[in-house]
Amino acid sequence: MGEFDGKAKYTTPELRNGATVEEAVYNEKLREDRIRALGFGFARWGWADVENPERLRRKLLGAGLLPGVRTGLLAVGRG
Repeated sequence: MGEFDGKAKYTTPELRNGATVEEAVYNEKLREDRIRALGFGFARWGWADVENPERLRRKLLGAGLLPGVRTGLLAVGRG
């Protein structure tokens, strides 16, 4: 699993739902820990990775992506 990771969710007050920057970072860490506890690898990527497809590929493979294998979608909510 993975997601695009920008800093807006930490620096924009409206996206933090009343949390401080520190709380938002910690909440994100807890959410990622819950995803990993389900047995999934996890990757984060940003614009620099998207602009360098080979680097993005390495990150996704490192998180356990198996090219050509379809596993369906899993929706993991925030919180």
